[in-house]
Amino acid sequence: MGVSYAVSDDLSVSYNRTESTKLNAGWQPTSTYDSISLSYSMGGMTINVADADCSDCSYTKAKSQDERTISMSIAF
Repeated sequence: MGVSYAVSDDLSVSYNRTESTKLNAGWQPTSTYDSISLSYSMGGMTINVADADCSDCSYTKAKSQDERTISMSIAF
């Protein structure tokens, strides 16, 4: 599930949450992934900042992972 909001023509914010359950006999582990991103466009350039968190990653109990990404793309 996710939601995105265009603050202006140049700025947008989004939030996403993904839950995935692996089907096993007996125990059914669930991984949860949350991410938020901010994107700013100016002409042909876009700057994106994203922060993501995963709990019970790879269906492993108590395994967590955090990630932050900054990217820039330029169109000619």
